[in-house]
Amino acid sequence: MRVGFSKYSGAGNDFIIVDDRSLGFCGDIARLCHRQWGVGADGLILLQPSSLADYKMRIFNADGKEASMCGNGLRCLTRFISSLEGNKLYHIETLAHIYPAEVRSEGVWIEFPKPQILEHNVPIAIDETSKPIYFADSGVPHAVIFVSDIEKIDVQTLGLKVRNHPFFGPSGANVNFVEGTKLRTFERGIEGETLACGTGAAAVATILSEIFSLQNPLHIKVRSSDILTFHVHPNKLEMLGSATLVFEGSIHI
Repeated sequence: MRVGFSKYSGAGNDFIIVDDRSLGFCGDIARLCHRQWGVGADGLILLQPSSLADYKMRIFNADGKEASMCGNGLRCLTRFISSLEGNKLYHIETLAHIYPAEVRSEGVWIEFPKPQILEHNVPIAIDETSKPIYFADSGVPHAVIFVSDIEKIDVQTLGLKVRNHPFFGPSGANVNFVEGTKLRTFERGIEGETLACGTGAAAVATILSEIFSLQNPLHIKVRSSDILTFHVHPNKLEMLGSATLVFEGSIHI
């Protein structure tokens, strides 16, 4: 059968979105996300009904494995829902939490529970050197490493080593390299650098606020050169950023 989809980009993080409220989607996600053999995307999002909120988001990485949360993906889905139902405040269920979200004139806004900083400046051994890391949970696990020159970092090589380090357990972690408020992210499930990572930027914003006392608003520049804006509060975090429709189509499943 043929399935309709929409391709969205959230600050450079791109997603295939399928309205799965009555479809019962069962396609090969890894193939659909493949940049040569499919539509091409960092992940696939299914819009599904929810008994707890307005809608449910299921998000799958490009390797076909389901993730618990994706900030850029949630913003894209909010934009998609608004194109169907109109602009208003929505509550969207994920595996991690229920998130308020809405389209605003300056971008798409979502509210997080404040990410938890699990480890603070802990040295881990990589290639016979010690890398001090921060470790945070923003719905998914994120390692954060501060660097002096972000352009000189081999994100693919170093990110893969940190992502699979025993310190983070069998599931590993996403890896964020930060210089000031500039961010580059290696994402597990994609197994490479992406142009943006919303949950990674949320983890970094929380660390910059809680540990380094930076004041709101925090403007995090991701690899696409887009800016994600954060307000960090005692028990929550607000994120604002772009989410745009790239194209629509249909594909044989």
